[in-house]
Amino acid sequence: MKQICYVSYLSDGFSVNETIESIKQVSKIKNKKYGLTGRLAYSKEIFLQFLEGDDINVDITYTMIQNDERNHGNQVLFIQESEERFYPEWDMNFNYVEKIDLVSINKVLQLAQRARTQNHFQKSEVEKIFEDYE
Repeated sequence: MKQICYVSYLSDGFSVNETIESIKQVSKIKNKKYGLTGRLAYSKEIFLQFLEGDDINVDITYTMIQNDERNHGNQVLFIQESEERFYPEWDMNFNYVEKIDLVSINKVLQLAQRARTQNHFQKSEVEKIFEDYE
């Protein structure tokens, strides 16, 4: 199973509320259909997502996300293979954060840098990435 974690930014001219409502509607249907699970934390301008599932379904979904005009600046924090699903109970979990500060962003980037030097991230380490976004 493939797991990907990335950050992207809300494009100008789009409402975060409308964008998230649309993502919720689509993900509830498509994620269940294609066996995708994960979590999405967002603020007024930043999205932080962890997505997991079969390789091809994750690849197709992430390509669609990259091509979605509502977001830009996609930066992959890490991609890995895993034998276990970290979020089997969530088609997609959504967390809104009023404001994401630079300390939180730097923490995510430091963890992502560490992930690039490791062979594999554990669920507890993924949780650390999201802890400031709950």
